[in-house]
Formats: sequence, C-alpha cells, structure tokens
Amino acid sequence: MRTIIEIIQACGGVMKIAEASDGNLSDWAVRKWPASGIPEKNWALIRSLTEIETDELHAVNEAARSARASQGEAA
Repeated sequence: MRTIIEIIQACGGVMKIAEASDGNLSDWAVRKWPASGIPEKNWALIRSLTEIETDELHAVNEAARSARASQGEAA
C-alpha cells in the first residue's frame, strides 16, 4: 500500500492537485493530507489524476487517521 505522500507524488504533486481542483483546493490544504487523510470529497479528483482504487484510498486514510489518533494519545 502506498502512503498519502506517494499518492500525492503519483498525481503530479501538490500544485498539480490544487490546479486540477479548479480553485476548490489550495496547495496548503493538500499539504495537510499526509497528517489528516485525503477528504472523501476529493477522492474522485485523486482517482482522475492517478490509478488508484477506492479501497486503497480508504486504507491510507485509515492509516493516517490512526497514526494521528495515536500521536494525540501520546501527547
């Protein structure tokens, strides 16, 4: 399974995703995804930019959110 960073890179990078969103996403918003997960409302955009299945998007989001929750518990 790829990481969110690898998925962003496969899409062409942060700026490419922001540009492809037609102004709906800033590069700053995309840069937060590795920590927070890729919002489900943006999955269609990601799928249009790279070959990724919904199951993989779900899995990487679960991993990112679990890691974030674990870090919150440790703090």
